[in-house]
Amino acid sequence: MIDSGHEETNKMQALFDFREHLLELRENNVNRLPVRRDGFVKERLDGSIVYGPFTLAIRKEILSELRSLETHLGEALITRAELDAINDIWWRDEIRANARSAMRQSVFDQDTQDEIRV
Repeated sequence: MIDSGHEETNKMQALFDFREHLLELRENNVNRLPVRRDGFVKERLDGSIVYGPFTLAIRKEILSELRSLETHLGEALITRAELDAINDIWWRDEIRANARSAMRQSVFDQDTQDEIRV
């Protein structure tokens, strides 16, 4: 449809480019968390890591780019309810990350205290 000269060619090209950008981001492991949403690291049979979701910074970047695309196209691509759901998920993810960090710090502090006692 993009190459057909259809009247919405520019819109379709912009959406296609955004999709391709998402695929590039997905394939770069730096953009992904090594821990899955359930808190575990999953490995394939060959020992490679199955990465989790995008980092929060990348998710925010993607949403910003999506909102810019909406402005460019002059139409909504995401609803208010979807934005609310995203914000809820991000809030929960931040709580989980903070809890994991606090637990790691607690374990580190305990290990340090054990070393001092020895």
